[in-house]
Amino acid sequence: MVVPEFYVSPPPPGVDPVPEGSGTLEDPYHLIAQGITAAAAGGFVYLRGGTYVESINLTGVKGSDSVKIVVKPYKLERVTIDSTVAEFRGASFATDWQPVAGQLDEYESTAQFEPSPEDGSMVVRKGAFLNAGRYTRLITYDRVEDLRSPNQLWPEAEELAENPDQLGPDVSHEQLTDKDKSFKPPRYRPFVYMGPGIWFDDSAEGRRVHIRLSHTSNGIDGWPDYTGKTDPRQLRLALSTAESHVLRLVTCEHMVFQNLTLRFGDEDTVRLRNCTDITFDHVRVWAASRGIRLQTESDEANTDIEVKHCLIDGGLPTWLFRSDRKDEYRFRPAPDAAVVRNRLGASTGGVLLSSDEGALRVAVHHCEIVNGHDVSVAFGDQTRFHHNWVHNINDDSMIVAGVPGTKDARIYQNVITQCLTALSFAGGGVGQISIFRNLFDIRRPTLGNRPRKQTEQRSLRYGQFYKDGKDEGPFDLFHNTCIVLDPGAVGAAREEIALTGFGHYKPLGPAGRRRAYNNIFVAVYSKPGEARTIAFLPPSEFAGPTDGNTYHRFGTGPEEKFFVTIAGDTDHFDQYPDLADYVQAESPQEQNGQSNDPAFKSLDTPGSPQQGDDLRLKAESTARDSAVPLPEELQEMDIEAGGFWFRPSRDRGCYRHPSDRMRVGVDGRRRFPPLT
Repeated sequence: MVVPEFYVSPPPPGVDPVPEGSGTLEDPYHLIAQGITAAAAGGFVYLRGGTYVESINLTGVKGSDSVKIVVKPYKLERVTIDSTVAEFRGASFATDWQPVAGQLDEYESTAQFEPSPEDGSMVVRKGAFLNAGRYTRLITYDRVEDLRSPNQLWPEAEELAENPDQLGPDVSHEQLTDKDKSFKPPRYRPFVYMGPGIWFDDSAEGRRVHIRLSHTSNGIDGWPDYTGKTDPRQLRLALSTAESHVLRLVTCEHMVFQNLTLRFGDEDTVRLRNCTDITFDHVRVWAASRGIRLQTESDEANTDIEVKHCLIDGGLPTWLFRSDRKDEYRFRPAPDAAVVRNRLGASTGGVLLSSDEGALRVAVHHCEIVNGHDVSVAFGDQTRFHHNWVHNINDDSMIVAGVPGTKDARIYQNVITQCLTALSFAGGGVGQISIFRNLFDIRRPTLGNRPRKQTEQRSLRYGQFYKDGKDEGPFDLFHNTCIVLDPGAVGAAREEIALTGFGHYKPLGPAGRRRAYNNIFVAVYSKPGEARTIAFLPPSEFAGPTDGNTYHRFGTGPEEKFFVTIAGDTDHFDQYPDLADYVQAESPQEQNGQSNDPAFKSLDTPGSPQQGDDLRLKAESTARDSAVPLPEELQEMDIEAGGFWFRPSRDRGCYRHPSDRMRVGVDGRRRFPPLT
């Protein structure tokens, strides 16, 4: 059978693409959407090298089970597809901006962006630096007062109550509660410049993009400030209109996208709705607020979606703090004015990978998901999330309760580094999730709270392993290696709970069965005398069991090593100085547990992660050859995940054997430990 071939090439420079051409190599189309539509019965769509500025929106285009629509570069040519407006990126970028009188480093677009007659859209609020060395987004400002502010600090609201003139004219309003009532005593919030970004003036007389590229002065070690050009007329920028996507598929089937770079857009770079059998293979996604979203409405489903060997980069700026997204507030601009909301920079970035309800058999594997806010990893029944590297996520790196009721989801052989929360059950209850053979090394901090005062170094936040939600469980946690440093991602009145190393048995309310086998849990406390509790463990009557786990903490301190929540009483808990005391009191839990140093091959014991760290086990480790037998269904799952290379092992933790390495990411290029 001869498979049809269609060809697309970028239009000549300065020429807008129009639906013309015959789709041959000699007379190609110039719109990718046109080429894909032409291949509706199945076939190859070859894209000639170059950059396409196009938002691809397709509805009802379907290949077949036997002949899929395959969209890929022609030969080895490099293809980039951008969803942006034409301004600010091309030859005329030097004339696309004009200074705003009286404002420091502020410019506005010379063009006005009129609303669409259909839906009133054409709001330009999302953007990024174009062709920068590191993908970096522009901050989306909710208020022009923040864009223009000379202030870059974020003092506590209570501090400003004592001296509201502390930051001069920036403190011009009083924060309100959700019920629009004043705090007693009042709390003030300053306007704050968060870094290079844009604000869209949607007034009738405005309709222009405002930009400011002033340098930042956070001074956080390891997190570079912006020191680049301050005049946008000297830079190429990628700005996108509301609800624009690089690729939006609705009710499409049997498609493969290979070896492409997809960049920008507004809310989602890629959005699938009610699609079946869609594959992304070796695709690089420079994400908008979201990278890939599986959307559904009533009675719809996204089925058999595969994302493999892909890079999804959220472009998180090294000067944007988590608090710039989380600390939004309500206030009155004037005493008699209506209450308004200041979302600060919340629209800059969101969930890099996510799904609405109604997804089935979604597989994400051998991907690198980096530099963002959140990542969802449970997309619906029969999710498979494996061999991925998730790195530099300033909130939840693995949201496992994003789709309520998810059953038979398997999350395995991933490496999670540098995040605020490793496992998040914040959301609805799950049906059954299995989390196994993962390496969680979250000793590197993320950029958390904007400095309260100049040169303050308290902005970095060290991660927590577990965030509870409404209903946790049922889930199984087995053969994972987990290490945390100075855990304390969640501030709470009861700090002894918030700072516990591992809290997956902390809440016991309306939760399903939770089983934990053969994990290694290590909590490192770097400050002398401040070591906290290693873990919460379940009471004897809780549906488990937990058994065969190894627990250890580096550091000294007065806290007992283990807590046990008293069933039905979330305000009180029992304390045990060591695991033997717990086992004696709470039998049959942890009959084969260990509380000792697991003896990693290489680990800087104060906790600072080093390039040469090796979290495999030494020959003399007590965690070697001591794992408890798994229940039959989990053993079968572990064998299936091991694939062709599976070898039986009785070692605890994520490594099956001392010589194993975790090979994750695109083509397995990320190795843990790294090759020397």
